[in-house]
Amino acid sequence: MLELETNRLRAIALEEKLLELSVSPPALERALGLPESGFDIPPQLTAEMRAGVNAALRLMRERPLDWMWITTWQIVHKEEQRIIGAIQFNGPPDHTGQVQIGFLIQGLYQRDGFMSELLPAVTHWVLSQPAVRVLAAQTATDNVPAQKALSRAGFHRAAEDAHSIWWAAAMPED
Repeated sequence: MLELETNRLRAIALEEKLLELSVSPPALERALGLPESGFDIPPQLTAEMRAGVNAALRLMRERPLDWMWITTWQIVHKEEQRIIGAIQFNGPPDHTGQVQIGFLIQGLYQRDGFMSELLPAVTHWVLSQPAVRVLAAQTATDNVPAQKALSRAGFHRAAEDAHSIWWAAAMPED
Protein backbone atom coordinates (compact mmCIF):
# COMPACT_ATOMS: atom_id res chain seq x y z
CA MET A 1 0.00 0.00 0.00
CA LEU A 2 1.31 3.44 -0.94
CA GLU A 3 0.79 5.90 1.89
CA LEU A 4 2.07 9.32 2.93
CA GLU A 5 1.89 10.42 6.56
CA THR A 6 2.01 13.68 8.50
CA ASN A 7 1.41 14.43 12.18
CA ARG A 8 -2.39 14.28 11.90
CA LEU A 9 -3.06 12.68 8.53
CA ARG A 10 -2.50 9.70 6.28
CA ALA A 11 -2.94 9.88 2.51
CA ILE A 12 -3.65 6.40 1.17
CA ALA A 13 -3.46 5.64 -2.55
CA LEU A 14 -6.28 3.22 -3.30
CA GLU A 15 -5.06 0.11 -5.08
CA GLU A 16 -7.47 -1.50 -7.53
CA LYS A 17 -9.49 -3.51 -5.00
CA LEU A 18 -9.86 -0.53 -2.67
CA LEU A 19 -10.83 1.80 -5.52
CA GLU A 20 -13.60 -0.64 -6.46
CA LEU A 21 -14.92 -0.30 -2.90
CA SER A 22 -14.79 3.52 -2.94
CA VAL A 23 -18.36 3.79 -4.26
CA SER A 24 -19.47 2.32 -0.92
CA PRO A 25 -17.89 4.32 1.90
CA PRO A 26 -18.84 1.77 4.60
CA ALA A 27 -17.13 -1.04 2.62
CA LEU A 28 -14.05 1.11 1.99
CA GLU A 29 -13.83 2.10 5.66
CA ARG A 30 -14.00 -1.57 6.70
CA ALA A 31 -11.30 -2.52 4.19
CA LEU A 32 -9.04 0.27 5.50
CA GLY A 33 -9.64 -0.85 9.10
CA LEU A 34 -11.55 2.32 9.98
CA PRO A 35 -14.76 2.51 12.01
CA GLU A 36 -17.84 3.18 9.92
CA SER A 37 -18.67 6.87 9.77
CA GLY A 38 -22.27 6.49 8.67
CA PHE A 39 -21.49 8.51 5.53
CA ASP A 40 -22.77 7.13 2.27
CA ILE A 41 -22.95 8.47 -1.25
CA PRO A 42 -26.31 10.00 -2.17
CA PRO A 43 -28.16 7.74 -4.63
CA GLN A 44 -28.28 10.48 -7.29
CA LEU A 45 -24.44 10.51 -7.37
CA THR A 46 -23.85 6.75 -7.21
CA ALA A 47 -24.15 6.10 -10.97
CA GLU A 48 -21.92 9.04 -11.83
CA MET A 49 -19.33 7.99 -9.27
CA ARG A 50 -19.46 4.35 -10.42
CA ALA A 51 -18.80 5.50 -14.02
CA GLY A 52 -15.77 7.54 -12.88
CA VAL A 53 -14.40 4.67 -10.82
CA ASN A 54 -14.91 2.21 -13.70
CA ALA A 55 -13.04 4.54 -16.06
CA ALA A 56 -10.18 4.84 -13.56
CA LEU A 57 -10.08 1.06 -13.07
CA ARG A 58 -9.87 0.48 -16.84
CA LEU A 59 -7.01 2.95 -17.10
CA MET A 60 -5.24 1.42 -14.09
CA ARG A 61 -5.42 -1.99 -15.77
CA GLU A 62 -4.09 -0.56 -19.04
CA ARG A 63 -1.26 1.30 -17.31
CA PRO A 64 -0.47 -0.67 -14.14
CA LEU A 65 2.82 1.16 -13.48
CA ASP A 66 0.95 4.48 -13.40
CA TRP A 67 -1.81 3.43 -11.00
CA MET A 68 -0.85 5.96 -8.30
CA TRP A 69 -1.50 8.84 -10.73
CA ILE A 70 -4.91 7.46 -11.74
CA THR A 71 -6.46 6.36 -8.45
CA THR A 72 -7.98 8.36 -5.63
CA TRP A 73 -5.93 9.00 -2.50
CA GLN A 74 -8.08 9.01 0.65
CA ILE A 75 -7.12 11.47 3.40
CA VAL A 76 -7.55 9.88 6.82
CA HIS A 77 -7.60 11.81 10.11
CA LYS A 78 -5.33 9.64 12.24
CA GLU A 79 -6.78 10.48 15.66
CA GLU A 80 -10.43 10.20 14.60
CA GLN A 81 -9.75 7.28 12.23
CA ARG A 82 -12.03 8.66 9.55
CA ILE A 83 -11.78 9.69 5.92
CA ILE A 84 -11.95 13.47 5.73
CA GLY A 85 -11.01 14.16 2.13
CA ALA A 86 -9.32 13.05 -1.04
CA ILE A 87 -6.56 13.83 -3.48
CA GLN A 88 -6.49 12.99 -7.17
CA PHE A 89 -4.03 13.56 -9.95
CA ASN A 90 -5.08 14.15 -13.55
CA GLY A 91 -3.10 11.11 -14.67
CA PRO A 92 0.55 10.20 -15.16
CA PRO A 93 3.12 12.89 -15.91
CA ASP A 94 2.69 14.29 -19.41
CA HIS A 95 5.50 14.62 -21.98
CA THR A 96 6.79 17.75 -20.21
CA GLY A 97 6.84 16.03 -16.81
CA GLN A 98 3.80 17.86 -15.47
CA VAL A 99 1.15 16.35 -13.19
CA GLN A 100 -1.92 18.20 -11.94
CA ILE A 101 -3.36 17.67 -8.47
CA GLY A 102 -6.84 18.26 -7.12
CA PHE A 103 -7.92 17.95 -3.51
CA LEU A 104 -10.85 18.39 -1.16
CA ILE A 105 -11.50 18.30 2.53
CA GLN A 106 -14.99 17.64 3.90
CA GLY A 107 -16.74 20.76 5.16
CA LEU A 108 -16.55 19.87 8.85
CA TYR A 109 -12.75 19.63 8.59
CA GLN A 110 -12.10 22.69 6.44
CA ARG A 111 -10.09 25.61 7.78
CA ASP A 112 -8.19 23.44 10.28
CA GLY A 113 -4.95 23.49 8.28
CA PHE A 114 -5.21 19.90 7.09
CA MET A 115 -4.28 20.63 3.46
CA SER A 116 -1.56 23.04 4.60
CA GLU A 117 -0.15 20.12 6.59
CA LEU A 118 -0.54 17.43 3.92
CA LEU A 119 0.32 19.28 0.70
CA PRO A 120 4.04 19.72 1.47
CA ALA A 121 4.41 15.95 1.99
CA VAL A 122 2.46 15.18 -1.19
CA THR A 123 4.40 17.80 -3.14
CA HIS A 124 7.72 16.39 -1.95
CA TRP A 125 6.68 12.85 -2.88
CA VAL A 126 5.39 13.87 -6.33
CA LEU A 127 8.42 15.97 -7.20
CA SER A 128 10.76 13.17 -6.12
CA GLN A 129 9.28 10.85 -8.78
CA PRO A 130 11.70 10.53 -11.72
CA ALA A 131 9.25 11.46 -14.49
CA VAL A 132 7.89 14.57 -12.73
CA ARG A 133 9.26 18.06 -13.21
CA VAL A 134 6.22 20.17 -12.24
CA LEU A 135 3.21 19.68 -9.99
CA ALA A 136 0.34 21.94 -11.04
CA ALA A 137 -2.99 22.89 -9.46
CA GLN A 138 -5.95 25.09 -10.31
CA THR A 139 -8.15 27.00 -7.86
CA ALA A 140 -11.14 29.26 -8.21
CA THR A 141 -10.16 32.88 -7.68
CA ASP A 142 -12.31 32.99 -4.52
CA ASN A 143 -10.93 29.78 -2.93
CA VAL A 144 -8.53 31.53 -0.59
CA PRO A 145 -8.00 28.55 1.78
CA ALA A 146 -6.80 26.33 -1.08
CA GLN A 147 -4.60 29.16 -2.38
CA LYS A 148 -2.98 29.55 1.05
CA ALA A 149 -2.38 25.80 1.31
CA LEU A 150 -0.75 25.73 -2.12
CA SER A 151 1.41 28.74 -1.33
CA ARG A 152 2.56 27.18 1.96
CA ALA A 153 3.45 24.00 0.07
CA GLY A 154 5.82 25.89 -2.24
CA PHE A 155 3.52 26.52 -5.18
CA HIS A 156 3.65 29.83 -7.03
CA ARG A 157 1.01 31.48 -9.20
CA ALA A 158 1.69 30.54 -12.80
CA ALA A 159 -1.31 32.17 -14.50
CA GLU A 160 -4.80 33.46 -13.81
CA ASP A 161 -7.96 34.68 -15.44
CA ALA A 162 -11.27 36.00 -14.12
CA HIS A 163 -12.30 32.62 -12.70
CA SER A 164 -9.19 30.55 -11.99
CA ILE A 165 -5.65 30.70 -10.73
CA TRP A 166 -3.14 28.11 -11.96
CA TRP A 167 -0.35 27.12 -9.60
CA ALA A 168 2.94 25.28 -10.09
CA ALA A 169 5.63 23.75 -7.90
CA ALA A 170 8.89 22.38 -9.26
CA MET A 171 12.00 20.72 -7.93
CA PRO A 172 14.79 23.25 -7.56
CA GLU A 173 17.38 23.07 -10.33
CA ASP A 174 20.76 21.75 -9.20
